[in-house]
Amino acid sequence: MEASRWVTEHLPLVRPGGHILDLACGHGRHTGLALQAGYRVTAADIVFEDFDFAADRILLDLESDPPPRIPGKYDGVIVTNYLHRPLIPQLPQLLRPGGILIYETFMIGNEEYGRPANPDFLLEADELRICYESSLELCKFWQGRTELPKPAMVQRYCGRKPFSD
Repeated sequence: MEASRWVTEHLPLVRPGGHILDLACGHGRHTGLALQAGYRVTAADIVFEDFDFAADRILLDLESDPPPRIPGKYDGVIVTNYLHRPLIPQLPQLLRPGGILIYETFMIGNEEYGRPANPDFLLEADELRICYESSLELCKFWQGRTELPKPAMVQRYCGRKPFSD
């Protein structure tokens, strides 16, 4: 599967050569993109099947209760097509000052287009923007219907951790 255009567009905001966490990385499409762009990458997921990238790996059950403590500090965190709300508040804490969060996943309305259709896995309108408004500086936000890679309702967020609080 091709890398997300949202991730491709915002990846250059991460400090050149910086360390990126690809959270819930799946088969590693964004791990590969970031490695190719010269970043150091740590990929995190519950399993690494068909994953042949030369990246650091962290095996995590991201949906454990309480959520796992994710080790490290990063210049960028990428999350796509994944939502586990208890992890949302932890993400800004993983960023170094100036670090970039790139997040893209499904939202309410996606049930018209197939999976996911369970509201537990669909963002409410403006949810990411609201969740991060007190901890990250908004770079760009978009939500609505997309046609690529398939028709879906998505929410896209990109934010920067302030250099000082």
